[in-house]
Amino acid sequence: MYFQSEGLITAEDVVYLRQQWRSVQDNRPRVLGINWTYTPNSRWANVARVGYVLMNRESDQIDSNLPATTYGINTGVTTVGSLPIIRVKGFNQLGGSPGWPYRFGPDSVHQLVDYVSYLRGNHAIKFGGDFRHNYADPSQRGSAKGSINFLPQDSTHPGLEYASSDFDITHRFTFSVTYAIPGKKAPAQLLQGWELNSIVTVQTGQPWYGNDQGDNISGTSEFADRWDFVGNPHDFKSGNSSIPYCAGDFTSQTTIANTVSCTQLTPAGTVRLSSAQTKAAATTCANAAAATFSSLQI
Repeated sequence: MYFQSEGLITAEDVVYLRQQWRSVQDNRPRVLGINWTYTPNSRWANVARVGYVLMNRESDQIDSNLPATTYGINTGVTTVGSLPIIRVKGFNQLGGSPGWPYRFGPDSVHQLVDYVSYLRGNHAIKFGGDFRHNYADPSQRGSAKGSINFLPQDSTHPGLEYASSDFDITHRFTFSVTYAIPGKKAPAQLLQGWELNSIVTVQTGQPWYGNDQGDNISGTSEFADRWDFVGNPHDFKSGNSSIPYCAGDFTSQTTIANTVSCTQLTPAGTVRLSSAQTKAAATTCANAAAATFSSLQI
C-alpha cells in the first residue's frame, strides 16, 4: 500500500489587516506499508509488516518571500522574510502569525512488526515484537522576522533552532506475548474471551536542554540562550529526580556559600539540597559559566 498527498491551505487564523499576512500551510505526507502472512500449517501463522511514513509541513505567511525592507523596515535579518510583528497598545497587531515560519520535517518513521501465532486445540499463544525508528527535524523561527519582537535563542542565527524535539524518542522496541485462556460455556459468556498479556518496551531517552532566561550570553538581549553542557556525559544520569536548580551569586566560593541555594524536583516534591550538595552543584554551574564566557571572549 502506498499513499501520498499534498495540500496547500490559505487560512486567516485571526483577523489580519492585510491579505498578504494570512497563513499558508503546505502538507506533504507519504505513507508506505507492506504486509506478509505465512502459514506453514494449520497451527502456525506468521504475520510481518513493514511501514514507512515521511512527513513535511511548512507554515508561512503569503509575504514570507518578501524581505522586511519591502515595508521600509531594515531589521538586518535577511534569512527570514515577511513583516516583523509590530504591537502597539490600543491598536491591532501588524504582521502575520508570530509563530511562522514553521518548518516541520522532513520527519520519518520506520516500523517493523513481526508476530507469530500458535494454535493447538483450545490453546492459543501469540508473541512478537514491534521496532520503530523515528526521526524529527522541526524548526520554529517565528519571531526571527525582525528586531521588534524576538523569542528564539538567537534571531541572527535562526538555523540554531533545528534540533531534536523535546519528545523525540528515536528508537523504540516493544515485545509482547498473549495467551488466550481456553474458554468454557457459562452464563453471559463470563468464562470466555479471557487472555493473559505481557508487554516489554525498551526505548532511547528523550533529549533535554537548559533554557537560560536570566543571562544575555549571546548578546542578543532576547534572554532565551541554550546552555552547553561540559564535562563527562556519564555524570548526567537519568532517574526520577530533576537536575538541581541553583540560584544566587556564583562569583566566588564565598558568595556561593553565602547566597546560593539549590532545589531539586523529586517524586516526593521539591526538596532543598544539603550544604555539601549545594556547594557541589553550584561549583559545577560556576565552572560551566566561566568556561562559556571564556570561549566567547576568544
